[in-house]
Amino acid sequence: MLNDGAESGNHLVWPDVLKIAAVYAVIVIHTAAPYLLLKNGGTLYSWWAGNIYDSLSRWCIPVFVMLSGFFLIDKYRDEKLASFFTRRFSRVLIPLVVWSLAYFLWRTYANNEDLSLSSFIPMLLEEPVYYHLWFMYLVLGLYVITPVIGIYAKGTRARHLWYYLALWFVLASGLTFVESWFGVTTYVSPGPGNSVFNFTGYFVLGWMLKDVELTPWRKPLLALLFLLGLLITSYGTYFATVTKNSGEFDGIFYEYSSFSVFMMAVPVFLLGKGLRLSFLSGNPGCARRLIRATAACVPGIYLVHAVFIAVAKRGMLGVSLTPDLVDPFIGIPVFAFGIFVASLLVVLVIKGLPVIRYSVPAAILFSASLSGCVNGADAPPGPGLIEKDEFKTLTRLAKTPLRDMPEIDAWKKAVPEVSIVSMKSSHDRTSQPALFYDSGSQREKPLLIVLHSWSEDYLQSFGIPYGLWAVRNDWVFVQPDFRGAFTNPLSTASELAVSDILDALEYAVKNARVDETRVYLAGFSGGGMAALLMAGRFPDKWAGVVSWGAVYDLVDWYSHTKGAAHDYSSQIASSCGGPPLPGTPHESECRKRSPSAYLENARGKVPVYIAVGAEDSFVPPAHSLRAFNDLADEKDRFPGDEIEYISKQHALPSALGHGRHSDRLFEDAGVPFLYERKSGGAVLKIYKGSHDVVYNAGLAWLAGQKR
Repeated sequence: MLNDGAESGNHLVWPDVLKIAAVYAVIVIHTAAPYLLLKNGGTLYSWWAGNIYDSLSRWCIPVFVMLSGFFLIDKYRDEKLASFFTRRFSRVLIPLVVWSLAYFLWRTYANNEDLSLSSFIPMLLEEPVYYHLWFMYLVLGLYVITPVIGIYAKGTRARHLWYYLALWFVLASGLTFVESWFGVTTYVSPGPGNSVFNFTGYFVLGWMLKDVELTPWRKPLLALLFLLGLLITSYGTYFATVTKNSGEFDGIFYEYSSFSVFMMAVPVFLLGKGLRLSFLSGNPGCARRLIRATAACVPGIYLVHAVFIAVAKRGMLGVSLTPDLVDPFIGIPVFAFGIFVASLLVVLVIKGLPVIRYSVPAAILFSASLSGCVNGADAPPGPGLIEKDEFKTLTRLAKTPLRDMPEIDAWKKAVPEVSIVSMKSSHDRTSQPALFYDSGSQREKPLLIVLHSWSEDYLQSFGIPYGLWAVRNDWVFVQPDFRGAFTNPLSTASELAVSDILDALEYAVKNARVDETRVYLAGFSGGGMAALLMAGRFPDKWAGVVSWGAVYDLVDWYSHTKGAAHDYSSQIASSCGGPPLPGTPHESECRKRSPSAYLENARGKVPVYIAVGAEDSFVPPAHSLRAFNDLADEKDRFPGDEIEYISKQHALPSALGHGRHSDRLFEDAGVPFLYERKSGGAVLKIYKGSHDVVYNAGLAWLAGQKR
């Protein structure tokens, strides 16, 4: 990562080649990493793709450190201490502070993290602000110890240095592996991680190997050593993760100081050093200038590439680009190369503005973070709204070609980042499927649990806009099956179904970094019924609940739907053991499975957003109005005559007024808005329409809720 590549006025080309290859390998690692989480629902095939590419690239950081030792140790021996620190700290410390601030702003505005500016300095001192910035701290640490190593290297014999390297290898690699693999504690090893000590061996080794010349027979041996290291790293990770740890990722072989990574890093360094680039030597030609110019951009590429990965995957420029668009064995290296090229171009622009080369990155990231957020009067600052018209309402989505596809194909086409996972039921120990999305980012993220409607299951494509929202705003997303369509006693708001919804919450918390103060439920129709039921039974678990066109009482809906065009009475009877006629056990069972039995418990405890179409004849507005009454203060409740009028006339009574209420997000979706009432934490929205969902309206409201 250091630009000290001149020797007697003759610039060395091979370190430039290694720097370029190494920074590309870093991007490959960060591209492949999400594939390594088998328990997030990935397939073993995709996992192997991520594992092979990640293993293949682990040499990158050790080679960076070896290049630093190659140049720095001799540089210190020929340079005064004050000059050494002044020149090099200015190259690292200023970019570290500026880029840390840039990524702090990115996390605040693009990731919607609840960070105050006053926390920036403590965060800067305690931990890297963004996941890849740890390397800047390592470089600073290497600068600090370089004078000590330089003095030692200058005054000692070679065998003493080799002794140090052997000691370092035993402690950093050998004992660390023993502790992790066998679960013992030696109190001697430095342990896994990115401490400076774990890299000092590479630093010294880079200098020790500076005069080594490769004979022809050594090159194939080094290549074989690299392949052996790759085999041990990749298969060892498979054994540790899949066989030994039941799919829970174990990265002991990925540690940069591990013996298998060491077996790859040393051959890469020596083979790179032995490259014959005579055709580029002498007078600088086009190829040599290109290599040198690209190598000079490597520090900037390293710093900026993380934001390009986030922008591409979240579709913040209007198009979502992920490695999953093709086979992962092709997608991972191609995606990484695209990020490399984009980062290089931006860094070249920044380097052309020397006066503001340190401030431009922060400006770019700050403006990008703001452009990723579309704010409105009804939306709290931060969330990026759904922009495509076909995904703004359920009725529009129903008219798209996606509805003609198999549901799983529709998800793959619209939201390829979402995957199918399996959850173990805590109630009957069966495996239950769900859709799941987690970006893998290190921030604590809101969790959105979406509950499918009456006749559907976990693959319901009407959940696609929720998935799109989660990807765009970096939320965790779960759409559980909770026993499928509401056609039998095991499914319709049963204890099994309720348990499955709670299991979905537990699964997300265990498999993603969830902000447990921002756990949300959303549902439509039968899913709205389930959401209201969960709000009433477990009000302390949710930060906000959204319900669209929900069934409030199964007994009442049985009477309404029996003999209607959409007759669900037989399914209700099947779920409750028989027709829920007055005085029968089946009536009691249906009441037990209805929000009407529990929703009052949620009053004042959890914010609930209830929306209904005045013209809804499928689930009459009375269900939503009565649900609101359960949550509202007594003075804000709808009287019976108003509920009856709205449900039968499909219009508002004159007492409620006309044209006095508006909601921009409904209007933006082309849905006329009629009426709003709030009481305590409850919100009721009535719109002109039937059985529908206006996705942005409910999601933007949820984004502002926090427990």
